[in-house]
Amino acid sequence: MRITIDTDILSRNNISLGEFLVLLLGYNNCNFDKCFGSLVDKKLADIDKYTMGSIVLSGNSKDLIARLLTEADERLKKSPIKDFYRLAAVLRNLYPDGNKAGTTYPWRGTVEEIAQKLMVLVTMHGFIYTEDEAIRATREYVSDFKSDRSHMKLLKYFILRTNKDKHEIESDFMSIVENNRWSNLGER
Repeated sequence: MRITIDTDILSRNNISLGEFLVLLLGYNNCNFDKCFGSLVDKKLADIDKYTMGSIVLSGNSKDLIARLLTEADERLKKSPIKDFYRLAAVLRNLYPDGNKAGTTYPWRGTVEEIAQKLMVLVTMHGFIYTEDEAIRATREYVSDFKSDRSHMKLLKYFILRTNKDKHEIESDFMSIVENNRWSNLGER
Protein backbone atom coordinates (compact mmCIF):
# COMPACT_ATOMS: atom_id res chain seq x y z
CA MET A 1 0.00 0.00 0.00
CA ARG A 2 1.22 3.48 -0.82
CA ILE A 3 -0.22 6.50 0.98
CA THR A 4 0.40 9.99 -0.33
CA ILE A 5 -0.54 12.94 1.85
CA ASP A 6 -0.76 16.35 0.21
CA THR A 7 -0.88 19.06 2.89
CA ASP A 8 -2.22 21.59 0.35
CA ILE A 9 -5.27 19.38 -0.25
CA LEU A 10 -5.72 18.95 3.51
CA SER A 11 -5.56 22.72 3.95
CA ARG A 12 -8.21 23.27 1.25
CA ASN A 13 -10.44 20.90 3.23
CA ASN A 14 -9.67 22.64 6.54
CA ILE A 15 -7.99 19.53 8.00
CA SER A 16 -4.61 19.64 9.73
CA LEU A 17 -2.00 16.96 9.16
CA GLY A 18 -2.49 15.70 12.72
CA GLU A 19 -6.24 15.51 12.28
CA PHE A 20 -5.83 13.60 9.04
CA LEU A 21 -3.43 11.11 10.62
CA VAL A 22 -5.97 10.43 13.38
CA LEU A 23 -8.68 9.97 10.73
CA LEU A 24 -6.35 7.62 8.86
CA LEU A 25 -6.01 5.48 12.00
CA GLY A 26 -9.79 5.13 12.15
CA TYR A 27 -10.06 4.53 8.42
CA ASN A 28 -7.62 1.62 8.73
CA ASN A 29 -9.35 0.27 11.88
CA CYS A 30 -6.27 0.90 14.02
CA ASN A 31 -6.66 1.14 17.78
CA PHE A 32 -4.65 4.17 18.93
CA ASP A 33 -3.97 2.82 22.42
CA LYS A 34 -2.76 -0.55 21.08
CA CYS A 35 -0.54 1.11 18.48
CA PHE A 36 0.87 3.57 20.99
CA GLY A 37 1.49 0.79 23.53
CA SER A 38 3.31 -1.22 20.88
CA LEU A 39 5.52 1.77 20.02
CA VAL A 40 6.34 2.30 23.70
CA ASP A 41 7.18 -1.42 24.05
CA LYS A 42 9.50 -1.13 21.03
CA LYS A 43 11.05 1.98 22.61
CA LEU A 44 10.14 4.09 19.55
CA ALA A 45 7.93 6.52 21.49
CA ASP A 46 7.08 7.55 25.02
CA ILE A 47 4.36 9.48 26.81
CA ASP A 48 4.96 13.23 27.03
CA LYS A 49 4.62 13.79 30.76
CA TYR A 50 4.22 17.55 30.31
CA THR A 51 1.62 17.74 27.53
CA MET A 52 -1.51 15.62 27.83
CA GLY A 53 -2.18 13.50 24.75
CA SER A 54 1.28 14.03 23.24
CA ILE A 55 4.11 11.63 22.60
CA VAL A 56 7.87 12.04 22.68
CA LEU A 57 10.15 10.57 20.02
CA SER A 58 13.84 9.86 20.45
CA GLY A 59 16.41 10.97 17.90
CA ASN A 60 16.59 7.36 16.69
CA SER A 61 12.82 7.27 16.16
CA LYS A 62 12.95 10.51 14.19
CA ASP A 63 15.80 9.09 12.09
CA LEU A 64 13.73 5.94 11.46
CA ILE A 65 10.77 8.03 10.29
CA ALA A 66 13.00 10.09 8.00
CA ARG A 67 14.48 6.88 6.55
CA LEU A 68 11.06 5.30 6.01
CA LEU A 69 9.76 8.43 4.27
CA THR A 70 12.89 8.71 2.13
CA GLU A 71 12.86 5.05 1.09
CA ALA A 72 9.19 5.30 0.07
CA ASP A 73 9.80 8.30 -2.20
CA GLU A 74 8.88 7.69 -5.86
CA ARG A 75 11.98 9.54 -7.08
CA LEU A 76 14.20 6.71 -5.83
CA LYS A 77 12.52 4.32 -8.26
CA LYS A 78 13.48 6.60 -11.14
CA SER A 79 17.10 6.82 -10.02
CA PRO A 80 19.77 4.89 -11.92
CA ILE A 81 20.96 3.61 -8.51
CA LYS A 82 19.07 0.43 -7.69
CA ASP A 83 20.68 -0.42 -4.33
CA PHE A 84 21.78 2.58 -2.27
CA TYR A 85 22.93 0.31 0.57
CA ARG A 86 25.30 -1.59 -1.71
CA LEU A 87 26.65 1.70 -3.11
CA ALA A 88 27.12 3.01 0.43
CA ALA A 89 29.20 -0.07 1.28
CA VAL A 90 31.36 0.48 -1.81
CA LEU A 91 31.95 4.16 -0.95
CA ARG A 92 32.78 3.30 2.66
CA ASN A 93 35.50 0.94 1.44
CA LEU A 94 37.10 3.80 -0.53
CA TYR A 95 37.48 5.84 2.67
CA PRO A 96 40.17 5.30 5.30
CA ASP A 97 39.42 2.99 8.20
CA GLY A 98 39.32 4.17 11.81
CA ASN A 99 38.60 7.60 13.23
CA LYS A 100 39.54 11.05 11.99
CA ALA A 101 42.74 12.10 13.80
CA GLY A 102 42.09 13.90 17.08
CA THR A 103 38.39 12.92 17.14
CA THR A 104 36.17 9.99 18.00
CA TYR A 105 34.36 10.29 14.63
CA PRO A 106 34.72 7.37 12.22
CA TRP A 107 35.76 8.30 8.69
CA ARG A 108 33.32 5.91 7.08
CA GLY A 109 30.17 6.07 9.23
CA THR A 110 27.60 3.30 8.96
CA VAL A 111 26.15 1.85 5.77
CA GLU A 112 22.71 3.06 6.90
CA GLU A 113 23.71 6.70 7.40
CA ILE A 114 25.68 6.82 4.13
CA ALA A 115 22.82 5.22 2.17
CA GLN A 116 20.40 7.72 3.74
CA LYS A 117 22.57 10.67 2.64
CA LEU A 118 22.80 9.24 -0.89
CA MET A 119 19.01 8.82 -1.04
CA VAL A 120 18.36 12.32 0.35
CA LEU A 121 20.41 13.80 -2.49
CA VAL A 122 17.90 12.25 -4.89
CA THR A 123 14.66 12.78 -2.96
CA MET A 124 15.15 16.17 -1.30
CA HIS A 125 17.61 17.84 -3.65
CA GLY A 126 16.73 16.25 -7.00
CA PHE A 127 20.36 15.33 -7.66
CA ILE A 128 20.54 12.31 -9.98
CA TYR A 129 23.85 10.48 -10.38
CA THR A 130 25.10 7.06 -11.41
CA GLU A 131 27.06 4.51 -9.40
CA ASP A 132 30.11 5.16 -11.56
CA GLU A 133 29.89 8.92 -10.93
CA ALA A 134 29.57 8.34 -7.17
CA ILE A 135 32.54 5.98 -7.03
CA ARG A 136 34.70 8.22 -9.22
CA ALA A 137 33.89 11.34 -7.15
CA THR A 138 34.68 9.57 -3.87
CA ARG A 139 37.94 8.13 -5.22
CA GLU A 140 38.98 11.59 -6.43
CA TYR A 141 38.17 13.22 -3.12
CA VAL A 142 40.05 10.66 -1.03
CA SER A 143 43.00 10.79 -3.45
CA ASP A 144 43.21 14.58 -3.09
CA PHE A 145 43.89 14.14 0.64
CA LYS A 146 46.31 11.22 0.44
CA SER A 147 49.25 13.12 1.99
CA ASP A 148 47.33 15.19 4.57
CA ARG A 149 43.87 14.21 5.79
CA SER A 150 43.53 16.95 8.41
CA HIS A 151 41.04 18.93 6.28
CA MET A 152 39.30 15.93 4.71
CA LYS A 153 35.62 15.57 5.60
CA LEU A 154 33.99 12.47 7.04
CA LEU A 155 32.27 10.44 4.30
CA LYS A 156 28.78 11.47 5.47
CA TYR A 157 29.71 15.18 5.30
CA PHE A 158 31.52 14.77 1.98
CA ILE A 159 28.24 13.47 0.56
CA LEU A 160 25.91 15.96 2.24
CA ARG A 161 25.90 18.38 5.14
CA THR A 162 22.79 20.37 5.94
CA ASN A 163 22.76 23.57 7.96
CA LYS A 164 19.39 23.16 9.69
CA ASP A 165 19.14 26.83 10.73
CA LYS A 166 19.64 28.27 7.27
CA HIS A 167 18.35 25.28 5.29
CA GLU A 168 21.53 25.38 3.24
CA ILE A 169 23.36 22.33 2.01
CA GLU A 170 27.02 21.65 1.38
CA SER A 171 28.13 18.75 -0.79
CA ASP A 172 31.62 18.25 -2.16
CA PHE A 173 30.23 15.03 -3.64
CA MET A 174 27.73 16.94 -5.81
CA SER A 175 30.38 19.48 -6.82
CA ILE A 176 32.85 16.81 -7.96
CA VAL A 177 30.18 14.88 -9.89
CA GLU A 178 29.04 18.08 -11.63
CA ASN A 179 32.62 19.17 -12.39
CA ASN A 180 33.39 15.75 -13.86
CA ARG A 181 30.30 16.04 -16.06
CA TRP A 182 31.47 19.42 -17.35
CA SER A 183 34.99 18.18 -17.99
CA ASN A 184 33.61 15.14 -19.84
CA LEU A 185 31.55 17.47 -22.04
CA GLY A 186 34.72 19.42 -22.89
CA GLU A 187 36.52 16.23 -23.93
CA ARG A 188 33.91 15.43 -26.58
